[in-house]
Amino acid sequence: MKKSNTFLASIIGTIVNGSHTIALIYLITYLCISLSKEGVDTTRTAVEIALYFAFFIVIAVALALSIVCLTYTIKNKDLTDAEGKRIIISTVFFDFFVAFLLFIDIFTGQSVLGIIFYIICCILLITSGGLYLIDYNTAIQVQKSNKDKIDNTASADSYRKAEEKNAENNLEKSDEK
Repeated sequence: MKKSNTFLASIIGTIVNGSHTIALIYLITYLCISLSKEGVDTTRTAVEIALYFAFFIVIAVALALSIVCLTYTIKNKDLTDAEGKRIIISTVFFDFFVAFLLFIDIFTGQSVLGIIFYIICCILLITSGGLYLIDYNTAIQVQKSNKDKIDNTASADSYRKAEEKNAENNLEKSDEK
């Protein structure tokens, strides 16, 4: 894979997911403090805390995957092997899933600053996932062309061996006559 796209996608994913993790920690802490001041009568706040905590877990997984991809690209490890492909596909899935959740979260009555933050994060995560997919597609095309070259070489070798065998058989038949 080209290092530039994967590296850039990893940086974008790490920064966006890291900043959103920090924002969620602040939001969950703020809601917990407001819940403790108001009492346990407000179930809406408790449900919001639970939803944001679940969202935090998803963001944390996306952040971890972005850091793993960043580490792989820094160490120049191959992300086209079986394990690397699973990591890339998982990272792309979580980037797009988090972008979808951010898009949904825009319509939940956020402040203007929150809406702008979610829109920017959504666009950056979609860009990150797209960059991963571009590199993944390029790697698959390279592997496919290499496999075709190997198959063509093997076919040519088999054809050459068959021609030699036919020539030997024809020579033996002509010697017998």
